[in-house]
Amino acid sequence: MWFILGRASGVVSDERWHNFLRVKEEVDRAEGVLKRGGRSPHEWEKLGVAVQRDGTRRSAYDLIRLPGFSEARLRQLAPELKDISHRSLERVVIEAQYRDHLKRQADDVRAFMADEMLSLDPNLDYDLIPNLSAEVRDRLRSVRPVSVGAAKRMEGMTPTSLVQLLRHARRASTVETLA
Repeated sequence: MWFILGRASGVVSDERWHNFLRVKEEVDRAEGVLKRGGRSPHEWEKLGVAVQRDGTRRSAYDLIRLPGFSEARLRQLAPELKDISHRSLERVVIEAQYRDHLKRQADDVRAFMADEMLSLDPNLDYDLIPNLSAEVRDRLRSVRPVSVGAAKRMEGMTPTSLVQLLRHARRASTVETLA
């Protein structure tokens, strides 16, 4: 994305742009080859690859995360990769190895942002929220934050108090949605 913005802004030269497009095409082609043609555990075992016998069809891309699965082994299993550079295939391998972590992290960020944006009733009676200290209740009453994110950034807000406030806000949001 940043490279496209750089190109649109005129800071990426024609040579670098064409190199980027060539590498991107090569990476996309390698991913396509590796993601194509899922095989059963039995079929993978015939090729000398030990996978869990759970009946799940897996592509070569899925196998990259197996311990000790090398670039050389990938090239053996998918001869169509012979024209793919080491650097491009290495990039695909790294992305495959970290894809679950990146997806989980993106999900966590989405959940965090949803919590940050969760609205608080401006007339909320903070005495109804259990386990808030008197000090936190007083601060909440005086500041009257409009969202959980704003409350989180208040001076004196403790993690425990924030969790209690978040639970209350989620319940209120659920009740509001059902009404």
